[in-house]
Parts: sequence; structure tokens; C-alpha cells
Amino acid sequence: MRRYGALAITLVVMMTFTGCDLLKAFNKKEEGKAAASAMQKPPAKVDVVVAKKGDFPMTFNYPARIQSEQDVVITPKVAGTLLKQNFKAGDSVKEGQILFVIDPDLYTAAYEVAQANILQAQATLKNAKSDMDRIKKLFEQKATSQKDYDSAVAALESATANLASAQANAKTAKLNLEYSNVKAPFSGVVGENLVDIGTYVAVGSTQLVRLTKIDPIEARFYISDIDNLNRIKNLNSASWEQLNAEAVLNLNNENYVGRVKFIDATVDTSTGNVLAKAEFENKDGKLLPGMFARIQMDGFIQKNSFTIPQVAILQDTVSPYVYLVKDGKVAKQNIKIIYQTVTEAYVSDGINEGDVIITNNFKKIGVGAPVVPETQGKENK
Repeated sequence: MRRYGALAITLVVMMTFTGCDLLKAFNKKEEGKAAASAMQKPPAKVDVVVAKKGDFPMTFNYPARIQSEQDVVITPKVAGTLLKQNFKAGDSVKEGQILFVIDPDLYTAAYEVAQANILQAQATLKNAKSDMDRIKKLFEQKATSQKDYDSAVAALESATANLASAQANAKTAKLNLEYSNVKAPFSGVVGENLVDIGTYVAVGSTQLVRLTKIDPIEARFYISDIDNLNRIKNLNSASWEQLNAEAVLNLNNENYVGRVKFIDATVDTSTGNVLAKAEFENKDGKLLPGMFARIQMDGFIQKNSFTIPQVAILQDTVSPYVYLVKDGKVAKQNIKIIYQTVTEAYVSDGINEGDVIITNNFKKIGVGAPVVPETQGKENK
């Protein structure tokens, strides 16, 4: 029995090895068929563009909010009863235009008193100078005492100081009288009056009217992509240049041309954005504070780069890449994108002059696969 059992085990082992050999042979046969089939399959046809280095324009677009660079609520600088209002809500006013008149009687009287005090101080000073001249001559002749001389000097100094004080008081009184006419500190548009005629207004606390400057007017926006900020701020970069600081504001399908006037030097840590402002003429008043629009920054040139269609760009876990045609076969090439639009990407690294870039048929090709360029010679623009 033991002999028969050993014999059976031997037969099983032999059959196992034989089966493995047969399976390997079958797999080799199938692989050979697949390889032969692949060799017989014709190369895929692909569209291509030919890389050409150049200098290409860049445009940055951001949402923007229109705001006034000066928007204040005017308060009185002197107290009194409001006698007159010289505007209607919504009027455009000029810098220095009188908006309100506060009862000036008290301030007129104070100014007149201050002027009289100046005249009195001038007379006192004149008398002190005469006394000083007389006492000085007597003192030099030793005909008067040191005490009398010192008193004359003190009287002259006191009279001089009193005149200076009277002149300062007169200046203050004059300013208060002028402040009884409440003037526009800058040109702009006034809102609705916040107090009525006949109201007693207090210094600094009573709000009279809001005044908003609208010409020129600002568009406030945030640069969210720091790479673009670097291009905007580093004007001495050797790889790109800015032709001008022009900005175009688009509102209701109408464009307004202005200039970028401010880009903050710090990044908002809460949003990662950087504040920027552009200024626009607004003589017709179409741009109003609070409106939302889009702002376009032009005048930037990316130098010595390549533009390729977005459809040619693929992405893996490492970086974006393109397929090139090299010696009739597909080659993978990683690239560095420095700027992109909806249709194009600007590439600084990974592409060389004359590279043939595949733009379609990616599902039918792979690295090393033979291809036939359909549009050989077409250059990217």
C-alpha cells in the first residue's frame, strides 16, 4: 500500500509541473499574438503645434468694487443756529462752495472785539517803546536808577507779548467767523441734508451732510494669485516687462480706461490676497460708489516664453506635462506654466524651440507609441 501511495504522489507532482509548463507556453503564445497585433496596428494620427519662443501679452482680470477715495460726513467747526442751506440733495458741488450758513453775529462781534484789542495793544506797545527810549538815554547818562531801567524793559516786553496775543486772538476770531460758512472741503456730490434750517448745531458732533468725491473715482480689487502679483510688482524682472500701468474697468458692457495707482506691500493673512486700487475719470458720474465691476490689467509682456493650447496640457500627480513627437514616437515632457488663460498657457520651462507638441488623440497613444503628425509645421501663437 505504501508503494502505491508514493506512486500516486509522484504522479500528482508530475502533472502539476506539466500543467505549469503548459500554462507558460500558452501565455507566451498569447503575448506573441498581442505583440504581433500591435506591430500590425498602424500609427495613430495626431494634430500638433510647433513650439516657437516669443514675447507674448498678458492680461489679468479681477472682480472690483467701485468706491470714492474721499467720502465724509461734514460737521460744523463752530456752534450756532443754522440759517441757510445752499444745495439740494444730489447736487454736484465745487471745493470751497458754501453749503450751510451758521448764524455769524456772535463770531462777527468777537472778531471786532479782537481787532479793537489789537489797536489797544499797539498803542500800549508804542507808549512802552517811547518810555524805553527815554529811560535808556537817562540811564546812559546815569540820571536814572537801574530799577527804573529794568521796569521800562519789562513794560516793553509785556506790551510786545500783549500785541502778539491780541493778534492771535483776532486770527482765531476771524477763523470762527469764516467757519460760520460751512464749505465743501473738496468737489463731489452731496447727499440729503441731515439737519434742518433753524437747528442749533454743536461743534464736531452734529452731522450736516455727506459729501462724496466721484471724479476721479477708485476701483478697489484684490489680487488673489501671488504669482501674478510678483509679475506686477517686480518691474525690473529680466523675464518679463510692463509696458504701462493701464487698467480697464468693465461695467454693464462699457469700458472705462484708468491707471493702477496702488498695490499694497503686504498680504492679508486672513485671505491671502493683496489690495490694489485703480483710478478712473468719472466726469459724467456713471461710476457710483458701491457698484461691482471687473477690472483688467493690461500692458504686461511675458518675454522669451512659449504659448501652447490648453488642450495640449495633461496633468499627473507631479506636474503638468505635454506629449511631444520625437523620432516618430510619443515622448512625455513635464512643463512649468507661468501664466494661463482659458485657451492658452505660457510655458517657461520644459519646452524648446521647434518641439512638436501633440494636441489631441491622447486615448489612443502612450509613451513610445508611433504617431503620424497631421498638421506638422503649424506654429503656436
